[in-house]
Amino acid sequence: MSTTDPYKLDYSNMMCNVMSLPEKRSPLEEFEFMKKHVEFHRPIFPNKRKTLKYICLVYDKGSPLHDAYPDLYKKKMVAAELVKFLKEPDGKYDKNVEEVIQCENETVNAMIIRYVTGMKSVLYQKYVLFSELHTRESIKLLNGSSKIDEYKKISAELENCESQLLSGDNLLHEDLTRYYFEDKLELRPEDIAIKIAEGKEPIKLESVADESF
Repeated sequence: MSTTDPYKLDYSNMMCNVMSLPEKRSPLEEFEFMKKHVEFHRPIFPNKRKTLKYICLVYDKGSPLHDAYPDLYKKKMVAAELVKFLKEPDGKYDKNVEEVIQCENETVNAMIIRYVTGMKSVLYQKYVLFSELHTRESIKLLNGSSKIDEYKKISAELENCESQLLSGDNLLHEDLTRYYFEDKLELRPEDIAIKIAEGKEPIKLESVADESF
């Protein structure tokens, strides 16, 4: 078992160094990245201030918890302790906190995906590229015009990109996939807001229907 003291680690390489904030100050008040994205402004349970700090500690590429606690569940438990999520009298976290830890809260998952894709734009671009290649190679394979080895190679690259983006948390696979398609089709909240402001049709149903999934 690791004897590392998480309070003594260096958090300065994080995009949003939440450990530098006073306990009662929310990351939403401090960091411009969170201020400008609608996902972080949505109401959630448990406590939003603590949840945002938890997201940063677990999923920020620069978080020292990755090296100190390679086991994903242990890392989540340490982060939960650092942000002081409240526990029940029996020592367990309540249902809302457990849903965050198990990636069962869709609103919080959207915050996580926004954070990781915004933080690692180059890696996300690589993820998008291999997603497109994977789709095309899948079609070619079904048509008999591609070799299985090439398909496996692209699939492995795609899985590697996803793992890096999500800090190894495969529970977020579906949320990342959903974000990718919304990004591709310009269905994200900020995309729709921009189109409305410009007097354009927010969603062209015929273009959605033509997409190959």
